[in-house]
Amino acid sequence: MSTRGPGLRRQISSWPVSTGWLLVSGFLLYLSLNLHQTLRPTLVAPAVTAWVGANAAFLLCCHWLDREAGDAIPLRMTWTRRDWLLVLSLLALAALFRFPALGQFPVAMHNDEGALSYEAVKVLDGRIQSPFVVGWYGHPTLWAYLNAVVLAATGPTLAGARTVAAVIGILTVGTTYYMARLLYARPVAILAGVLLATYHFHIHFSRIALNNIADPFFGTLIVSAFSLGIYTKRRLFFGLTGLLAGLALFFYMGARLFLPLLVLIGASWLLLHPAALQRWRSPRNWYPVFLVVAGLIFAAGPLLYMFLGQPELFLIRFQIEGLTAATMTQLMEANGWSRGQL
Repeated sequence: MSTRGPGLRRQISSWPVSTGWLLVSGFLLYLSLNLHQTLRPTLVAPAVTAWVGANAAFLLCCHWLDREAGDAIPLRMTWTRRDWLLVLSLLALAALFRFPALGQFPVAMHNDEGALSYEAVKVLDGRIQSPFVVGWYGHPTLWAYLNAVVLAATGPTLAGARTVAAVIGILTVGTTYYMARLLYARPVAILAGVLLATYHFHIHFSRIALNNIADPFFGTLIVSAFSLGIYTKRRLFFGLTGLLAGLALFFYMGARLFLPLLVLIGASWLLLHPAALQRWRSPRNWYPVFLVVAGLIFAAGPLLYMFLGQPELFLIRFQIEGLTAATMTQLMEANGWSRGQL
């Protein structure tokens, strides 16, 4: 015992710091899943805390991977005070169209608004006790928790129910500016920011209590993080890409399309860079894929764990509105079509 103990300590002390943070993140995710599985209301807060800690530890793991590798490339984009002033001006412009008279316009409350807002009321009443499950129409309940925080302060008002959507819509103008600034140039970023801030379709969805508005917000963040990873080779940005893609799954169903989008972006970049494509033949150069997938698992872990046990919950929306065998049969019978005509 006396000889094995110090040897084991020396072996552990020689491990990279990133390995330690990865073990911490894995343990916290395991703890979160087990606490949540008990279905006891008193353990929901510790489960959420452990989940947040697991994601933070994973990002620290990615940060230390960058320090240990030491092969990061400096980002060429220069962010100046002018960019900050432009972003703040665009956010103010976006707020001007999204916050005033939020409870009066649109005049009528959409039926889906009412349903999702009622989910927040259920959170306040204790009928929904976890942000890691799905509720009405297969929507994850994290959105209901965000709305519940606002409704607890404002009361059951229409303006309160729409506040989270308005805030996310405003922030999306800023993330859009950054994405365009990163990928193109300042004039393009200004034009993109002004167009989105004044775009009637985006304004409308920023003023109703639906989680659809989260898709462009997460989409711009995911593309920006993934692009930063490609430009700088930093593991932190690839891990962040996965975390954002996983977190987006807790909002609108359209976020599931971000996964094939990432594959398309990565494949397009490789095809345009033949030298990089040659390097990808080595397994050691697949770390961006591993980190994106790992980040996705850490962020969406509780939701994915639920879907593994109840896969039908993942397909609720498709079964209701998708082109299933049953709906195809109904279409053929209603219109007198053959299978070939359909």
